[in-house]
Amino acid sequence: MKRLHLILYIAAYVGALLAATQAVAVPQCRIQRYDENDGLTQWHVTQMIQDRQGMMWFSTWNGLCRYDGYEFQGFKGHVGDGNEIATDRIRTVWLNDDGNIGCRVDDDLYLFNLHTYRFETRAGLKSYRNNAKSVKPDRPYRYKDKDGVLWTVCYDGKLTYSTDGTTENPYEGSVKMESARFCLPDRQGNLWVAGVNGIYKICFLHRYGNVERFGQSTEVKAFFVDSHNRYWVATKEDNAVRIFDSRNNLVGYLSAAGRITKQYSRFSAPIYCITQAKDGTIWMGSKPGGLYRLKSMSDGNQYKVDRIAGLGNSNVYDIVEDRWGRLWIATLGGGICCVGNPSADSPRILKPSVYLKGYPKRLAQKVRMIYITKDNVLLAATTDGLLISRLKSGEDTKDMVFRCHTREAGRKDALSCSATMNIAEDRKGRLFISTESGGINMIASKDITGERLSFRHFGKEDGLPTDVLLSVTSCGGKLLLAGNNSIMMLDPDNGSSTSFGKNYFLTDSRFSDAVPMRRPDGNWLFGLQDGMLDINMRGLRKSTFVPNIALTDVCIQGMRKVNAINALDTLVLSKDERSLTLTFAALDYTSDADIRYMFALVRDEDDNDVKWNNVGHDHSVTLLDLDPGTYTLMIKSTNAEGMWMDNVRRLTVIVTPKFMETTLAHLLLTLLLASVLGAIVYTYIYIKRIRRQQREVLEAYLALLNTGDEEKKTESQPEVQTRLPEEDDALMRRVSAFVEKNLSNADIGVGDIAAAAAVSRSVLQRKMKQIMGITPLDFLKEARMKHACYLLESTSMPVSEVAYACGYSDPKYFSRSFKTSTGKSPSEWREPKLL
Repeated sequence: MKRLHLILYIAAYVGALLAATQAVAVPQCRIQRYDENDGLTQWHVTQMIQDRQGMMWFSTWNGLCRYDGYEFQGFKGHVGDGNEIATDRIRTVWLNDDGNIGCRVDDDLYLFNLHTYRFETRAGLKSYRNNAKSVKPDRPYRYKDKDGVLWTVCYDGKLTYSTDGTTENPYEGSVKMESARFCLPDRQGNLWVAGVNGIYKICFLHRYGNVERFGQSTEVKAFFVDSHNRYWVATKEDNAVRIFDSRNNLVGYLSAAGRITKQYSRFSAPIYCITQAKDGTIWMGSKPGGLYRLKSMSDGNQYKVDRIAGLGNSNVYDIVEDRWGRLWIATLGGGICCVGNPSADSPRILKPSVYLKGYPKRLAQKVRMIYITKDNVLLAATTDGLLISRLKSGEDTKDMVFRCHTREAGRKDALSCSATMNIAEDRKGRLFISTESGGINMIASKDITGERLSFRHFGKEDGLPTDVLLSVTSCGGKLLLAGNNSIMMLDPDNGSSTSFGKNYFLTDSRFSDAVPMRRPDGNWLFGLQDGMLDINMRGLRKSTFVPNIALTDVCIQGMRKVNAINALDTLVLSKDERSLTLTFAALDYTSDADIRYMFALVRDEDDNDVKWNNVGHDHSVTLLDLDPGTYTLMIKSTNAEGMWMDNVRRLTVIVTPKFMETTLAHLLLTLLLASVLGAIVYTYIYIKRIRRQQREVLEAYLALLNTGDEEKKTESQPEVQTRLPEEDDALMRRVSAFVEKNLSNADIGVGDIAAAAAVSRSVLQRKMKQIMGITPLDFLKEARMKHACYLLESTSMPVSEVAYACGYSDPKYFSRSFKTSTGKSPSEWREPKLL
């Protein structure tokens, strides 16, 4: 049974190699069919063109149809819409000299104006020859792609290719063309074919790199180059260690006994890491087999295999040798162990719990990778953060200080994700850490052993297609990154990056966390979940095709649409329009589903403060509640291979302000506010002045009552007369004379004062309010208080007698009233005066 299983496995492996070899030799293309189910307005396509912007147009028997890489949109005449076209059965189309689209409907010629998206009649309009070339039964269409492969499209829909220009080979694709009536290549190098029941798009593809499949779910965990210039590839599910020579020929498999055999053989456990010490000994870590030591017995073809015990944890993920010959072992669950004497027959294991006193007890138990710098600083990527410690010589490990740096919610320059994966150092000595979901972190601090490190982050917001980065490796002056299904090149100096995915390698590749390795011949190997990817990095270049970004539609306030938005450089919104949704497309027809976008909205063309928003694969943007002003909307994209392009499309958006938002309205409002404020200030000052004048008049008439001194009356009289009309002065003098004579009379009231002044009560109330701002009773009270003050100051009369003399029948009430008026009691008022 085991022999049968071995035979079947070898047969599957050989078949996979043959299939991979054949896939490389056969030119690749992708055929996609479109009909009414995909949005095409009618299956009968009569002609097709590509406009100057790059959009594809198809004439059908149901109007004109536009394709932007995402969807088809039809245009035809409707009742009352202003279009002059008589019928929608368009016989042919052509690109006019002015860039618009000419259409022939039966014997009539029309122009579809791309600035208005309307069909127009125009004098002197002439029909041009067809853009697409007809395919006849005896005259197939031939097309040479960018790699020099000659393709032939036959009338019956068959597709052939020739790599030498002579021998034609049938192409067996997943989509079969039913027929071919005419063909048109677009500016990107794709070929469009119109059949009898729809259209076909043929994308001619170039494969970069070679994928070698080891079998379903056979994950590559480690690469290694030994001292014989052979490279080893360890896979997980089949416990295999494959060994290849410098010419990439399979030497054999490492058996559990240490022999390299031509036949497939399994090792004792899945190998996760391999390294070779300075003395030539090979060390391998496995999960769950622990640590193995291989000593060469016959020039690298036979090894003595020893399983080293005593780690305390059998999940070994990495092995690194320091300058003193010690081995540092990363385990997933037991932290970092040290082998102080690896060449001994029974090496001694220094566990962190005993020999690394400063090792974190709770954190850093699951270690994935170890890296040692030239300055003898150990860095470890763990699931709990980045662990750092400075190494010491010999077995002096107890005093080592370990610091674990983790993600901190309150710090922007902290580690972006505690689950770290891999560590690399570039040629400038900068250290980079890849993470499970936080992109790449570069250590920005000069002292990497310090208590608190600062990091610079590179991630999706900086243009990388993903924040999930399984590994990072230095490659020249850039970083080589591996994500889940793509590899990336990052320039840490300027933050620019390029990515390469399934469209680049023509296959779905799910990468493993194995650290990429440079092969002896210069190519790079990347681990996959079911094999490995072999790439010549010199051929890994950025695509030269720059897709043009077209604006395909705009919806304003959820209602009005502008189909001709692509012809506009400026969009003006009325005073009631503040929100819009803009749809756009990067005209890359090879694989629109893989294109990603960024947009930025800049106020008043301030290009110095551009903040790009990465919207991923979404090809629309919604702007809500825009303030009045002038904006510049900028959009850029990647191509189908995920590389960011310099293809910024700009649209000026002018938001018309309402009247109340204009400068004139603001000026008028400012003037109005200033006027209101001025009126308030003037009223306040006026009232204050009137009250001051009224108080002065009151004081003047009260002064006449202080002592009854005729000389003082005579001095005050002219001042009062200058302020009041003669009639009012006479009234007040009558009131003053009556009040002066009746100060001691507690029974007088408003009626008595009015009678003495020879006016009615209401007139007296109104006049005194107008002249002095107080009522007659208030004037009487003020006069009594003035007289009381005079008596308290100039006589020794008891307070009770002063009260009676001032018209108060109750001395206690007088005292309360006096204190309310002056703030002091009668006694307090008198004491300082007598002193």
